[in-house]
Amino acid sequence: MFDELRWLFGLNLVIALWLGMLADSWKGRRMYVWMAIGLVTSVAGVIALALLPKVKPVAGASQPEGAQRYSTNDSYGH
Repeated sequence: MFDELRWLFGLNLVIALWLGMLADSWKGRRMYVWMAIGLVTSVAGVIALALLPKVKPVAGASQPEGAQRYSTNDSYGH
């Protein structure tokens, strides 16, 4: 799990750096401010996703028409 978190943090850092460089070169805005904005919003998004309630399957719900056709184990579907 920690490997995934390090990967996610690294990706967020790269995207925030890109956002800051883009804002600096394209619009003449301050690079570090936009890097901070990118990092804060990406961390807030991950926290919001973690706080969402888990989706639970409904008891007694039937499968849609034709769903049984695709539930076989072989690769050809028959």
